[in-house]
Amino acid sequence: INLKEEIILDTLLLSTKIVEFEKVNESVSKGILLLNKKTHSDLETINFEHAISRIMVLTPLNKNTNKNNTKISNGIIDDVNLNNLIMEYYEKIISLASDYHYAYPALGKLYYIKSQWNKAAEMYARASFSGSKEMTYPLMASLCFSLDGDEKKAKSILNDNIGKLDRSSSIYEMYRYYLNPSSPYFVQLAIDKDKNEQLRDRMKFYLAMVDKINGHKDTAAIIFNEIAMRKGAYEFELASYELEN
Repeated sequence: INLKEEIILDTLLLSTKIVEFEKVNESVSKGILLLNKKTHSDLETINFEHAISRIMVLTPLNKNTNKNNTKISNGIIDDVNLNNLIMEYYEKIISLASDYHYAYPALGKLYYIKSQWNKAAEMYARASFSGSKEMTYPLMASLCFSLDGDEKKAKSILNDNIGKLDRSSSIYEMYRYYLNPSSPYFVQLAIDKDKNEQLRDRMKFYLAMVDKINGHKDTAAIIFNEIAMRKGAYEFELASYELEN
């Protein structure tokens, strides 16, 4: 396997190991330097694989963490310098492997927490168009386009994808709700009936975001609190982020 293939196969097998910020900074920086080279020695390949092992999934930092000695676990990282470093890393991956769709939602989440809605929307849209069957990506792109004030694009991406959905699913009703926001009665009914517990809770994030956008922050916070401690989907991580911001 050559180094480029290592990037595609391994970079997003993200570490769940808690690591110190300084070590992450150093190893990721080395990885970026190696990516800029055209040929690599065996030692450099080993160093790069070590750098890959230092990249981690994004979850909330413990509020009690000493920011002078930042430690990270799974989730959203609120250290600006580290976020920027990881964004640079993911952008480099995309430049080398534009069809590697796993990098797009990772970047989308990073842009989201920086409130760069247009870039976040673009990343989720590209994820949805790059071969992924994950149907929350168009929904997330639509949300980000709405936050950026572009309702035309927000509706367009949903219209392009709604025909792919099971009409009995809660995500189908959420698409309909985002296309024609009025009463949440039918989407809430679909969420309550959905037998997929994780999907039910993921849809609650999008419901809460409509409340937040419409100024019902207390109602949104209740829903965010309900799902923020769950694991396994980026909506739960972003619900935790929304509670802090």
